[in-house]
Amino acid sequence: MIELSITLTELSAVVGSLATLIIAIITLINVRTLRTQQKMLEKQVLIQRSSLYPFLELSNVNIDRNTFRLDLVNKGKGPAVFLGLLLNFLPYNPRDPNSIDAILYTIKNEKKVKIYPNRLVVFLRTETGKSNLNPNESSVFSAEATFYYTYYEDIFKSVGKKDEFGKFLSFDELKATLLDNGFSFAVISAFLVYKDLAEEYIHIEPIFDYIADLQKHTSLQEVFRDRIPFKQRTIFIEKEGIFIPWEIYKGKSPRGLLE
Repeated sequence: MIELSITLTELSAVVGSLATLIIAIITLINVRTLRTQQKMLEKQVLIQRSSLYPFLELSNVNIDRNTFRLDLVNKGKGPAVFLGLLLNFLPYNPRDPNSIDAILYTIKNEKKVKIYPNRLVVFLRTETGKSNLNPNESSVFSAEATFYYTYYEDIFKSVGKKDEFGKFLSFDELKATLLDNGFSFAVISAFLVYKDLAEEYIHIEPIFDYIADLQKHTSLQEVFRDRIPFKQRTIFIEKEGIFIPWEIYKGKSPRGLLE
């Protein structure tokens, strides 16, 4: 009787293990099936959404001093939202045309602090303050060029921890900063950027990529006039909804921010 009891116990354990294995296999098959169906659904949604993407055509560019004015028409099937200028600057050393020297410093609290150029999105708006464009509509959007750099300060010197700070600059302020650092030239870039309603489609259209002669040019209008080409292509801190750091712009933004 004891041997029979042990045999039944072992048999029960084997059956239980097999049942567990079968359940695991079925679960794995179901998970794979669900993942396949999910991928197919995602592709279908992307295909459907792509037919509603906006497409802005830039018909004309005017620059008044340091303010961009863009004539835009939406030839896509979906509205374009969060229209903006993606602006960037890089110090340029004409003695070595194959490289960019981007070492800059500023004086902060009587210390020489290294600063880093960063990309910034300045929102484009119509005269009525809107920053979106519906399908088959056209309008003139404008924005004053604003530039941005970051720098770091030690806040806990014992552990070497640093905090990041930033500064927004007009073209005149940028020019003064670069000249103070011994740079007579800079590459100035501007791109048109916008999203779809889901804020997942980002289009980037180059509109401005020229060298500023800082000892000659007094505005971006003059830089645009001379159009000195540059051959080599090498933050949410909101201020009244005027501009936004590029890395934050690429993510989702609060609804109604620009309305």
